[in-house]
Order: sequence, then C-alpha cells, then structure tokens
Amino acid sequence: MSDEPYTKIGNTYYPREQKIEASDSEIKGNYWRAWSEDGRCFYEFDEGHFASKFKTVEISNDDFELLKSGGISDSDLTLKYGVNSQE
Repeated sequence: MSDEPYTKIGNTYYPREQKIEASDSEIKGNYWRAWSEDGRCFYEFDEGHFASKFKTVEISNDDFELLKSGGISDSDLTLKYGVNSQE
C-alpha cells in the first residue's frame, strides 16, 4: 500500500480520505475540527471554498464525545448546529 495522499486509476488521481485524528481534547478531520477548552466544546468547519472560510460554533459536551467515539458524523454535526447556514 502506498503512502501517497492519492489513488491513481488510469490517468485520474483521486485524493484519499484523511483519517480522523483524536486526542482527549481535540478531534481533527478533513476541513473541520472540534475541541474542548475550559469546560466548553467547539466545532469549526470550512463553509467556504478551498479551506478559506471557517465558522466556529459551541457544541454540547455530549456531541463532542459522540463525535470522538464515532457516534455522530461531522456531517450530522454540521446539520445539527447549522454551521452552513447563512447569517
């Protein structure tokens, strides 16, 4: 298996999905992250194009733990907290 960040099929290159990195206080995925700080939890997501417009919302501790354990996806969290909604 290759360590390249892409898979080549024919003449087309497809990016590999990045693995989610998690520690006790932070979770990082593709163009999003969640973290806990001073007893509060936050979720940050790129709602722009090319990772250029990040929005941060406060989330519940339960949702942070669910995200860390895989009980909720980043897409579900984005929908729940309306991160992509226009303000």
